[in-house]
This record gives sequence, C-alpha cells and structure tokens, in this order.
Amino acid sequence: MNTAGQNTKQDMEESDMIKQFMELLSQQDMGGQSQGFMEMFGYVAGMQMQLSVVADELQGMREQLAKLQESQPKTVTERLMDKVAQLQEKAAGLSERLSEIKEHLMETAE
Repeated sequence: MNTAGQNTKQDMEESDMIKQFMELLSQQDMGGQSQGFMEMFGYVAGMQMQLSVVADELQGMREQLAKLQESQPKTVTERLMDKVAQLQEKAAGLSERLSEIKEHLMETAE
C-alpha cells in the first residue's frame, strides 16, 4: 500500500505530466480535446476519492458488525458480514478498474 509521501510524489508527477500534455494540446490548437481530457481525468480522480470513502465506510460497518455479533444471533450477523465482504470486494474491483483507467490516461499524456 502506498504511503502518504509516495502518493504526494505520484500526484506531483501526474500533475506535471498532465500540464505538459495540456500545453502540447494548446500548442496544437486542440483546446477542446484538452478540456475533454481534463474533465475525464477529473471525473476518474473524483470517483477514486468517492470509492475510497465507500471503502472506509464499509470497513467501519464491518467493525460495527463484529461488535454486534456478541449480542445478536450468529446467522444474522454472519449474513451481514458476508454482504459487507462482498461489497468490499466489489469496491476493490472498481478501485482497480479506476486505477487502470487513470494509468491509461496518464500513458496517453506521455
């Protein structure tokens, strides 16, 4: 997993690469494409942030369910834990796909 320092360095590198790409598009009188690329990149980055929040909330739910297991029938909490685990897997899959999309956008900018 990336540390905050690694994320900051990666963000700065991505930012520099995108700036260079935007300058190149501007030089080629491709302002419309530049704007579209930035909108798409911003959309993907926003989705990644939202997905991160969802993952954190699911982890919180899992912790709450673990506490609830002590006082509730096992079958109810087991089913809920299974559902939360499934949602976490789906969120992780979506996160991977968004990372792939972002990487593809970055490769395009190179």
